[in-house]
Amino acid sequence: ALEFAKSQNINAENLFSQDGGITFQPFNLRNGQNIQGQSFLLRAGAELDDFIGKADRDQLYVEGYWRYAAPGFYAGGMIQQQGSETYGGLIRYHINKAHQLQLKYDMMATEQNPFEIQPFMTDYRRSVLQLMHTYTDERLQIRSTWTQTNNDQGIDTTQSLIPKYITDTCTIAGDYKLNARWSLLAEQEIVLRGDARLFQSTSDLLVTSVGARYRIHQSLSVEA
Repeated sequence: ALEFAKSQNINAENLFSQDGGITFQPFNLRNGQNIQGQSFLLRAGAELDDFIGKADRDQLYVEGYWRYAAPGFYAGGMIQQQGSETYGGLIRYHINKAHQLQLKYDMMATEQNPFEIQPFMTDYRRSVLQLMHTYTDERLQIRSTWTQTNNDQGIDTTQSLIPKYITDTCTIAGDYKLNARWSLLAEQEIVLRGDARLFQSTSDLLVTSVGARYRIHQSLSVEA
């Protein structure tokens, strides 16, 4: 799939003053005054068994995408993605009817923070690498996931390089179907490696959740 979009915005200039109205400056660098931008999306996916196998089952699926939104591109739900580039892909392998492996990678890079007041903010990059195993039978589904997240925030206001935030987490989630309407849910997340700037105590390294799902209709359910 290939998509292209273009926007043009005409708006009044937004100014603010820090000295009681003597001088004024833009509220931010993207205030929507006579601004325009473009956005591109390229996405492709394929079930390789259709090409190199017997095309009789889903076994190895691959997918990739690339999206770019120029600074000044305005669209519903994408204002915070101005000046950003995202790309990634996944590989999903069906070992058998019960077991499935998936490897996924996503990268986001921004040219500047979209809400900056002064132009000292620099590029921001975030990547997520995830490996997941899923076991499924008639009533039970268990997902085991390892995720590594890298956050690179560039330099700060003093032009000093901010150390990267690197986080490794392991998550085990279960979904047990009691009957046609009720399911029990449970999830445990453990931070295997985390930055002290984000995780300051042992309790920050553990996240436990327990809940239930009620199926109202074939396409509607509620969780708590």
